Amino acid sequence: MTTDGPDTPPDAETAIDNLFVRLSRMTDLDLRRVRLAWNAQDARRRSGIWRRALQLIHENNRDQLLAGSRARLAAWANDFASGRTGTPEDASWDIDRLNARTAAVPAVLDAVAALAAGDRLDEADRSMLSTPFRAGSVQAARGRSGRGARIRRAAGKATP
Repeated sequence: MTTDGPDTPPDAETAIDNLFVRLSRMTDLDLRRVRLAWNAQDARRRSGIWRRALQLIHENNRDQLLAGSRARLAAWANDFASGRTGTPEDASWDIDRLNARTAAVPAVLDAVAALAAGDRLDEADRSMLSTPFRAGSVQAARGRSGRGARIRRAAGKATP
C-alpha cells in the first residue's frame, strides 16, 4: 500500500497491513464473534465516532489509505471460495464462509478507520472502533479452541 501524503505515517500502513494478516487467519467462528461484538455496541455512538474519524482521515490526507483498505476488504470478503472443488458440500461451506465474511466487514472497516485516524482520534473512540475486531482476532491468535480442540489435545494430536 502506498502512502497518501506527507502526514500518513508508515506505522498506520503497517498497522493496517497487520490487521489484514490477522484477518486472513480468522476462522468463520472468529468472524462471527467479531460481528456479535460489533452488534453489542451503541450504533449511534459509533456513527458519531465514524464522522469524526472520517474528518480526521480527510484532514490528514489519509483518504487513499482508507480507500485502498476498503478495496482490500472487498476483495477479501469476495474471495470466500478460493481453492474449492465445486462439490455440493463446497457450496454449503462457501455460503457459510461468505456470510461470515460479509457479517464481519463493518467491524473490520471500523478497525481500519481507527488505525487510519491514528492518535488524532480520542483513545476511547479508537477503542470503540477496534474492540469488535479484537474480539475475534484474540481468539484466532490463541489458536483453535472448543470441544474439538480439547479432544484432539487429550488424544495427543496436534490442533489444526
